[in-house]
Amino acid sequence: MVTINMSSAKLKVITAGAVPALKVMPSWVVAHLTKGFSVDGNTEAFNPAISINGTIQVSFGSRTELNLWKFGFIQIHRINKLDMFYAGKNPSDGSITIHVAESPVMTQKLCLDSEPEFTPWTHDTEFFINEGKVANFSVDHPASKAGFDRGNRRTERTNFLFHLIDSRDLWTVFTAMDPDGKFTHLAHVHWSLEYNYMFQWRDGKPQITSDRCSFPQPDAFALGAPTDGTLASLLARPVPPHANEMTRKAIKLAIGGSPPNRIDHETRFANVPRDFYK
Repeated sequence: MVTINMSSAKLKVITAGAVPALKVMPSWVVAHLTKGFSVDGNTEAFNPAISINGTIQVSFGSRTELNLWKFGFIQIHRINKLDMFYAGKNPSDGSITIHVAESPVMTQKLCLDSEPEFTPWTHDTEFFINEGKVANFSVDHPASKAGFDRGNRRTERTNFLFHLIDSRDLWTVFTAMDPDGKFTHLAHVHWSLEYNYMFQWRDGKPQITSDRCSFPQPDAFALGAPTDGTLASLLARPVPPHANEMTRKAIKLAIGGSPPNRIDHETRFANVPRDFYK
């Protein structure tokens, strides 16, 4: 018989070296967390920026019995805002608003943060046992990217990246799944991230004029499941859609879409400085 000491669950969150930063690539910018960043700008291949290790005391009659269980991490991801704003060289060149994290292109903001090949977990590594404790880990490196420019459909002029905002909340939950598929949430940590950059253009490249990014220290871990009621149904039944897949699809639909997700304006935004592009 497997017995879990629920009060013994512990999480260790490691974020040292994870600081919001921006890399200018040949035709796009990448917002990242420095630690684990890959110079080629491929957001799918970044190494971890945040690591979360979980342990809990478990007693069991045999290893065979324990192997019928799974211990790992489930992550719930809420994208609060993903906006891209573009502006022309001149006021008459117009501007473009792109709202990715809104309907109809994004059908839900709260999603399971996993991938099809190992859903509902954050990775496919099995748990391990050390001195009567079951242990596993979760890692992540949320990043965001935006293209340099877009063609304005109303003015038929090129508009250039002016503002990028990407705001998210995440709940990383240490979880046990018994042989019948029932989930028991052992402990969790909540953390958040916002990339928020504004740009001007010099010599054909974007330069940061405002950096309001934030990556606050994650909350202290707490035993059990998150108490936020909006997460309850996903925690009880962690099923797709997956956050990354939904976001990638929504970005494509918003960029190629129409109001309210994409709005092409005939004039520039009021807060675009006169020397935005030089």
